[in-house]
Amino acid sequence: GVAAQASWFSQFPSYGVWPRAYRFFSSNIACNLTLDRPPPGLAFSDWGDGPLALFRTLGGTAYAFQFHVSPDRDAVAHAVCIGPTGSGKTTVMTFLAAMALRHPDLRIYIFDRHQGAYVFTTAVGGRYVNLTTGETAAGASSLNPFQCADTAENRAFLRLWLRALAGCDDADSLDEIGHAVQALFDSGLPMQSRSLRTIFEPCFTPGGVLRRQLSKWVDDNYYGKMFNADQDTLDIKSNRVVSFDMTNIFKDEILSQASISYIMHRIQQNLAELRAPALIFIDETEPMLRNPMFRNYFLTMLQEYRKRGVAVVSAFQRPEAIAEAGMGEAIRGQCQTVFLFPNPQARPEDYADWSLTDSEWSYVKGSLPSGRRLKRSVLVKRSTGESVVLDTDLGPLGAFNRIFASGRESVALATDLQTRHGADWVGHFVKGG
Repeated sequence: GVAAQASWFSQFPSYGVWPRAYRFFSSNIACNLTLDRPPPGLAFSDWGDGPLALFRTLGGTAYAFQFHVSPDRDAVAHAVCIGPTGSGKTTVMTFLAAMALRHPDLRIYIFDRHQGAYVFTTAVGGRYVNLTTGETAAGASSLNPFQCADTAENRAFLRLWLRALAGCDDADSLDEIGHAVQALFDSGLPMQSRSLRTIFEPCFTPGGVLRRQLSKWVDDNYYGKMFNADQDTLDIKSNRVVSFDMTNIFKDEILSQASISYIMHRIQQNLAELRAPALIFIDETEPMLRNPMFRNYFLTMLQEYRKRGVAVVSAFQRPEAIAEAGMGEAIRGQCQTVFLFPNPQARPEDYADWSLTDSEWSYVKGSLPSGRRLKRSVLVKRSTGESVVLDTDLGPLGAFNRIFASGRESVALATDLQTRHGADWVGHFVKGG
């Protein structure tokens, strides 16, 4: 009757007055209440106690974020980010990198493009290395692989490095390279006097193949200024955050191979010596994978670095780029956490390999009504079956939100303030200049 209709419609949202009270048994509640809620995250990980950050979920609950998929020792922490340009990949990852610094021994290495991590790196006192010019407003970087400790590992690296620079594999050349490296350390030269230029004339036969091939690495008109610095300032050990600007390095295949091999040697050496956890973020990974040497190092990182307590995070603008690079199986198998950013232009076939549910696809496409309420957000999907949408709006940080900006205007402002104010630039930067 009329009372039944009034009782029924009064239960609709926005109706606050019920004409008739309802008494439910616990069995009624048990049958109708799902008790569903977003996952809570992890309170601790292999890196230590406490979450890296607390995010609000789409349901309004708190999510304790970790890169690791479980609290177990040596749990996988590798991840991949997929989202179009401007979706916030760099901002979210640099924020998580900053939060990871709560673990006192952790180191962060960022392979950057277009200076997206420049503001963050220099704001936290890290080292930003321009591999092409060596110059930044925050200071210059100079490289000299020969200024290293006399260890069997370093000797082996220098032999391989000189072999790569010369492009010679014949027995005579390899023997000559071996004698040159031995002479470098056995001659008693002080550290500051060691360089390729120092051993070039006395150790390599005039008119020989090696002398001819290595000449461009001691000639200032070519690559002579790149690896013959009076002092190697690539201090990876004392700097907890080191970023490398990879924007232009791949335009020169010869220089890129020499630079990448040296950088990776230093990182691997540091991981072995410190035995400390690390986060490696590779921004805009797609163009870097076109370089064969970097591609090989990337695969090595995915396959071997987990046991060293390292999280390797890569970022792609296009999901299909992973398959096009022939890396789909490796990345999906090793990166057990996926960050999916909204992409209104997304096509189902491009995301087919990621096994998205209907609601996950709706979020990525931007058609999930609840997802549109959030200004900035990301879907975190894990191999464990966990799936959660996180509110990544950093507005509550206030002025300090600027530290995670990655746009050209922010970089230009930071470099200008560094020139004018030196070490005190951060305070001026967060105030807008």
